[in-house]
Amino acid sequence: MNTQSKATKYLVVFGCFCLCATLGVASTPQALYFVPMFNFLDVPRTALTAYDTFAKIIGVILSLSYANIYRKIGPKFIALIGGLSYIVMLLCWINAKSLTLVFIGGLFYGAAYVFTGAMVATAVIPYWFEKNAGTASAFGVMGMSVVGAISTLVVTRLLQGHTYQQVMGYVVPIVAVLTLLAFLLIKTSPTDPLNKKNQISDTGQKKSLGYGKMIKNPLMWICFIEFIGIGGIQHAASNGITLLANTTLGVDNPTGGFALTLCWGTIPFTKFIYGRLHDKFGIWAVLLPTHILLILSYVLLAVSPMFHGEAIFYVIAVIHAFDCVIATIFPAFFLASVWGPFYTAAVLGLCQVFYQIGRGVLTPLVNIGYDLTGSYSATFLVYAFFSLIMLILATTAVKRGKKQQAAGVKMLDVEVAAESQAY
Repeated sequence: MNTQSKATKYLVVFGCFCLCATLGVASTPQALYFVPMFNFLDVPRTALTAYDTFAKIIGVILSLSYANIYRKIGPKFIALIGGLSYIVMLLCWINAKSLTLVFIGGLFYGAAYVFTGAMVATAVIPYWFEKNAGTASAFGVMGMSVVGAISTLVVTRLLQGHTYQQVMGYVVPIVAVLTLLAFLLIKTSPTDPLNKKNQISDTGQKKSLGYGKMIKNPLMWICFIEFIGIGGIQHAASNGITLLANTTLGVDNPTGGFALTLCWGTIPFTKFIYGRLHDKFGIWAVLLPTHILLILSYVLLAVSPMFHGEAIFYVIAVIHAFDCVIATIFPAFFLASVWGPFYTAAVLGLCQVFYQIGRGVLTPLVNIGYDLTGSYSATFLVYAFFSLIMLILATTAVKRGKKQQAAGVKMLDVEVAAESQAY
């Protein structure tokens, strides 16, 4: 690899870092805005957070079309659309006097979340690296956690003396700058099977992505259910820290924001650790600890009201930092391990449909449970049980996937998959 190629691949990683950073600054602190928005709009918690359901509807549609969008416009313009969608979302929420603009903003949030998250980074980066793709991908998605930690801390401070509309207004130009950097730096690798140059076969026909074959394979449905859990179960834990702290200790107590900042500040290190572990020991070094710690996070969240004081939320935040990877770099590692040479961004895109379904259906249940019972504990215990189911499903999928690969079964009708062994 020449010097120019080496420089390019590292610039691509930084571009992905900037793209993920838009999520970190615009999406990560969202839970901190909820209580001020509840009070300003004077609406029930479930009604306000229903914007997330609108977001997931758009997320499902875009995830299902992700491979085609990626192939036609490339990750560069995907990044541009994602960043601009965050800006529109923020402008809608700044000007919202009722739920109408909140829900419209939610639609743009759905597009932004799909187009700025780890999905893009883990689809682009691996094809630029012949080895250590896991570590490089971890660096690329660190933008979410590094910038997320900083923005959460800053937003927590700012909300003590500013309205949430003012704070969101400060975020808009930051998102604009990060989006521009991502647009300028991100590009597809020449070896990426979804690169436009690789889309025409020797016969002059477009190469099939085989969605029909994918959904007929029982192993894919195990992956689908796992992704429902990754989207809904894991994400609810992140919101749960601030929601529970604000409810238990009071809105004026900054513990929830500080705990979430600690969590996001720790995540860059956990991503690097898991990236290195994956490159050295394989999928089990990521799968087992992330799932087990997610179970522990929910158990602690459920019993946290029994502990008086703030310390329990900081403990949960650190533990959660080590299971958050389940929603960032783990999905690509997991699918690459299950499908082997048949893994492409198209497989990730199809599974992301169910990730979005999980976020849209399971995440709001936390607030529904609170509205019905006045407590989060019962819901968190149920989610701990679901986390155990996720561990069983993920373990089963990897074992069955290895067997099918060893047996030489052509699991997917994906002619382009021969180039996709970057992991």
